[in-house]
Amino acid sequence: MINAGAIMVSTLLVNEGKAIEDFQEFYKKASCAKRADIDLPLYKEEALTGHTNHALKSLMLARGAFPKKATHEEQKQLADDGLDFYFIQCSMLVDVEGLARFGAMLANGGVNPSTGERCIGPATVKATVTLMQTCGMYDGAGKFTKEHGVPAKSGVSGDLMTVIPGTGSIGSWSPPLNDEGNSIRGIGLVEKLSQIYSNVNLFHKDPVMSDMTRKHYQTTLQTVIALCSAAASGDLETVHRLHIQGIDINSSDYDNRTPLHIAVAGGHFDIVKYLVTNGANINSLDRWRATPLDDATNQAISEFLIKHGAKRGEGTATSQLMDQSGVFEN
Repeated sequence: MINAGAIMVSTLLVNEGKAIEDFQEFYKKASCAKRADIDLPLYKEEALTGHTNHALKSLMLARGAFPKKATHEEQKQLADDGLDFYFIQCSMLVDVEGLARFGAMLANGGVNPSTGERCIGPATVKATVTLMQTCGMYDGAGKFTKEHGVPAKSGVSGDLMTVIPGTGSIGSWSPPLNDEGNSIRGIGLVEKLSQIYSNVNLFHKDPVMSDMTRKHYQTTLQTVIALCSAAASGDLETVHRLHIQGIDINSSDYDNRTPLHIAVAGGHFDIVKYLVTNGANINSLDRWRATPLDDATNQAISEFLIKHGAKRGEGTATSQLMDQSGVFEN
């Protein structure tokens, strides 16, 4: 079915007057490649020995799948030219960098990120990436999607192009293939990257893992801000979600104030209980050497903290750093 679709697309392009030169120029435009040569010996071998593809063309011709022509001779010639166009496309030489750059164009919504030039429309990108997700890895597409969750297209030469929408692309080449005809090491590369970065698998995001679009400190800062913001707003569900995902509940903001400091100051008793129960440092010191107990204005929270061993700090609570005019004094 995959080859039949490729033969059909090739035939439609031929019917629109397209030639291999158009295909080469499109690839160079999309990938910034300087060359896109044709391997003529490979092309001749494919045309001579591609019996399955010849059979598919004949079956499609018999079923009337191709665009209609005035005579049987013209109809057969269109089918032959379409298959020939398919064979010559399959024989075009590309390198790993060009492969990755082409994938980056798809990841960038059809715009070459290096030149800013639009190569294809959003609807075409959507259709292409969807097909890559569902059948780009041949009979191994279902397994690959389940295990790695990212659109990819492999070739029998050992190439593999993986597209991460909105992020980027991975290009690889390694000839040894598995039983489904996909590069063993190419798949291994995707697997290794998905164990490090949260971006690769589109269906599973682990905030503890690195984000390939950010430096490590940016990822850490983002999660700390999210946790402190949830503690400040009384959002227990988000606090719980971040905690079970592995975020350190003792992480602090630039003033060394932990989520427990913030929850106590905000009077969010349910979050205070959750944080203490799950191992929050009850006597952590902030920038002013104040503990969470120093921030407590709610009697129930104070009693709860003291019961669990809370002590007052050596400095001043943030609530006491407000002067009478309501201005925060540093």
